[in-house]
Amino acid sequence: PTFQVKSKTDASNAAYTTGGLGMHTDLTYFNYVPGIQFLHCISRAGEGGENQLVDAFKVAEDLRKNEPEIFNMLVKYPIQYLDVGKDFVDFYQLAQHPIIQLHPDGAIARVCYSDHARSPMLTVPQDQVMTFYHAMNTFQKYVYGPDYMIHVTLQSGDMAVFDNYRIMHGRSPFTLSGNSLRHLEGGYVDWDEAGSRMRVLEEKYKIDHFTGIA
Repeated sequence: PTFQVKSKTDASNAAYTTGGLGMHTDLTYFNYVPGIQFLHCISRAGEGGENQLVDAFKVAEDLRKNEPEIFNMLVKYPIQYLDVGKDFVDFYQLAQHPIIQLHPDGAIARVCYSDHARSPMLTVPQDQVMTFYHAMNTFQKYVYGPDYMIHVTLQSGDMAVFDNYRIMHGRSPFTLSGNSLRHLEGGYVDWDEAGSRMRVLEEKYKIDHFTGIA
């Protein structure tokens, strides 16, 4: 199934307003976070609505190099995320993830962060709270830095496809004029399904590449 992103007065999610969206990965309040996101622009806004994209793996690696203590804080302590409301049915989604997650060999596995979905409950030892807030603040300074962020304006008919474990995305505010309507249709695919399909095609067409474990 897909989801529709349109502005509405009784919005159950910040994405369904005309306001800006901070840099984030999607569905942080799910225990199983989908790996690939599709955003199809059906109709662009009258003005504004520019998309921002950041390679969060690059941010994480630079933090590891330049701010190792902060990097370790973001790996060690999970953040709790929630989404509560009503959209056809009542819902109360709750999960927690560290901002930076690693493979056993230390390589970056995924980045998971959404400030507008962050719970007020903080699962960090009391004597580490201020240090952890400083770590989050430093992470966001990197994310919003001009060296990391690119700006894209999707036109009607364009589709953005990106790795939800790696790419953070956001949106600038927009205005609607006359009969204009900003309408995006989105969807998700698990990396398990995509990886399986790629390996089948590699074998079938004897492609000199093997898609390993994500």
